[in-house]
Amino acid sequence: MVKPYLSSAHKDKDGLVTGWRDIHTILANKSGVGRDAVPEMLGYAVYYYAVYRAFGQEQDAVRAKELLSQLLLLLARNPPVGGWSAAGLDDMVVLAWLQAELVQYAVLDPGKPDPLAEWDLRLLTGATHLIASASANRAALLRIVRYFCLRLPQQLAPGQWEQVTDLIERLLSEKVLGFVHPAPAGAPATRLGLADGLAGELLLLVQLAERGIFRAGIMEQVRQGILSILAAKREVDFSEKKYAIFPDEIGSGPEAETRFSNELSWRTSDLGQALLFYKSYELLQDQELVRLAELVGLNTLLRADVRTTAITTAEFGSGAAGVAHLYRKLYQLSGHEAYRKGYAYWLTQTRSWLTHELHTDFYQHREHDLRRGLVGVGLVLLSAISEQEIGWDRALL
Repeated sequence: MVKPYLSSAHKDKDGLVTGWRDIHTILANKSGVGRDAVPEMLGYAVYYYAVYRAFGQEQDAVRAKELLSQLLLLLARNPPVGGWSAAGLDDMVVLAWLQAELVQYAVLDPGKPDPLAEWDLRLLTGATHLIASASANRAALLRIVRYFCLRLPQQLAPGQWEQVTDLIERLLSEKVLGFVHPAPAGAPATRLGLADGLAGELLLLVQLAERGIFRAGIMEQVRQGILSILAAKREVDFSEKKYAIFPDEIGSGPEAETRFSNELSWRTSDLGQALLFYKSYELLQDQELVRLAELVGLNTLLRADVRTTAITTAEFGSGAAGVAHLYRKLYQLSGHEAYRKGYAYWLTQTRSWLTHELHTDFYQHREHDLRRGLVGVGLVLLSAISEQEIGWDRALL
């Protein structure tokens, strides 16, 4: 894998460092104020852990542990009532990643009782109820699978991973995971992107197959899922404002329509499909996937302004930071120099949008958010100036 560190080559190196420091100052002040919400403490804990991994300063590890302890106490006092929300499950996925990282890198003592053991039981119990209506509960079940995929094997009680694999097997057999929704007219459309979309689901399947779980069946499902995505493609024509190859979503029913947009982002765009094709090649070893990945990925590099990308923010989920991060991933997977240039360009754009946004209240009350707040932008800049591959994005995908 290529290591795309730009700290010594990026023409705006000082600007990236300044941008990160500006964010760090804000987050240090915000995280020091009394927090009373799990999402806030979780976002700041992830951030401080990443800073610790980047620079090795013990005080950052201590701060991450403090925030984690506080949020676990708050979570225990205020457990979800009446079922899990999507946002609540997203937090649990991030928490699973953070807890595993802290144990794996000896920030936490692996010999101490696991504070997430109770939540393992709660989530498995919840999954047994949700699976009765698997299609309707698709998003929640996928988040639960992601949660357990991020737990370390030694963190799970005997028999729990077998329960998870049983859940995965049922999701596959009922055509819930990695399939276009075979729904009647009027039902929700199938999203194709990384965020709650088919590309994200298929990438999860690739991860599962890499762990040896239902490898043969998953390989076939990944092939079929990619064929479903390819069936929705169109020809690009900038003169007709057709910038994207793939739609954002596919409608349901016999007269279903696909919905295209000019959005280029982490959550939904051709970049996510390119990432899927590259990762699927690692599993399927089909050279055609590399050709498709380059066709799609390199075409996105022609889109660099608001008109062709709809980017008007530095945010990770829908803005410049997420696009920069995806070009980093594509460069890591392919070594293609064009992606490195795309990474550098969108880092500069991230810095540009950030400079404007920090003079407003744009991120007020969501500074902690990985997808929509300053933490996500800060992590992208931290990755660019650091010599460490921190892997924080695994908490999101």
